[in-house]
Amino acid sequence: MQKRIKIIDSFGDPLPWANIVTAQGKGTISDDEGFATVEASTGNQQITISFIGFQTRTMTFNNLPDRVILEPDVNQLDPVVITAPKKKEKTDWATYASIGIGVISILIALSGNDEPQEVIPVKPKNNARKVTL
Repeated sequence: MQKRIKIIDSFGDPLPWANIVTAQGKGTISDDEGFATVEASTGNQQITISFIGFQTRTMTFNNLPDRVILEPDVNQLDPVVITAPKKKEKTDWATYASIGIGVISILIALSGNDEPQEVIPVKPKNNARKVTL
């Protein structure tokens, strides 16, 4: 049995390279547009769909819809601290600023919240990952 599905987030955006695994451990990933072909030996076979930063969903092959919506799971993401070395040249800061904005954009995209965000400097938590530019 085969079924073609599309994996999307709660905004309707495709989730490329999401993991799709059957109960027997046979799996595939979605393509760059969120599409995947799922194979199962029976209609009652469990299918698990996961994507980093999103809640994992498990359902039977018969109950698998054409469009699978994954909800964000912000508790799954660890805090990240971004640091930069002291200013050496004027152009360095422009580079670091654009990298920092890019990282913040990625984090906002992973959170599923595309509303304007205010960035507030805070003291890092002990479990925060440190990213040095």
